[in-house]
Amino acid sequence: MTIGENVKILGQPMRQNAGAARIPVSRLLHIQIAPFYRLDKRPPSQLLCRYRSPQTELSPQPKNPLLTLYPDLEFLLVSDDYATLSAVTAGTKQLGAHLALVPTAEAAREFLARRRIDGVFVDMQLHGAQAMIEGIRKGSSNAKAAIFACVADAKESTNTLNSGANFLLRKPLTAEAVTLHITIAKDIMLREKRRFFRHPADLAITLKTGDATEQHVKIVNLSEGGMAVRTGKTLKPGGSVEFAFELAAGEELRGKGLVAWTSSEGLAGILIQSLHGLGRGYLERWLRARENLGADRRTSADRS
Repeated sequence: MTIGENVKILGQPMRQNAGAARIPVSRLLHIQIAPFYRLDKRPPSQLLCRYRSPQTELSPQPKNPLLTLYPDLEFLLVSDDYATLSAVTAGTKQLGAHLALVPTAEAAREFLARRRIDGVFVDMQLHGAQAMIEGIRKGSSNAKAAIFACVADAKESTNTLNSGANFLLRKPLTAEAVTLHITIAKDIMLREKRRFFRHPADLAITLKTGDATEQHVKIVNLSEGGMAVRTGKTLKPGGSVEFAFELAAGEELRGKGLVAWTSSEGLAGILIQSLHGLGRGYLERWLRARENLGADRRTSADRS
């Protein structure tokens, strides 16, 4: 694979294997990966694949899984190694995913503090790699991201998994190994993406704060984990609220939330802490309908 076909190269040098062309890499590269439909047919017999998660059980993969594209998934690669970049770029390209590259653990921490990512590939030969993984798990928006640790020695396995990695990939990586591991982890990543994705909404909601002040305001977007509302009176960040609103006739949601942020434009973000009765089921059904509508629109756009 020729890196130059997919990446605009700037800046500092990258580690490389003997015989590889010397290329520079910027401190931060964003790579838009186009779909690629040919999957390497070699068997993954050399893969080191260990999954660790006490909360999620994954079903075994079929021997010859069909290639499915995941254009909504976003990944970060933390590595300054040419061979690792080549394999991860090719693997994510096969799935039509998005990839960003940073060459140091410090740059990765800065990147992850600014945006949410579905999965992180970490070169464990980088200085500070293990501490960076531990930091991700202690963070907020990326704490549940899938972490793919790229190890050169199987002896690193225990410490790497204990630091918070979900998967181990044995170096040197192949595109097939990357694609296989993403396919295995897709349910975790898509579930988290759905939890954070905010769907536009225009719904009336009643808010009651701790001092019994009541507001009748509007929801402007809604997700499984929270909502943004346009308020008349300023809410206090960190304050608790009770809320009630209807998604459809007879489908009322009541619950408690926490004010996460406010803006000078009169907006406030509320994290949903609990829902009473059948509220969770109503919300999941509403979100699923919005997701299906979005998928139908994308399919129509692709055909036109």
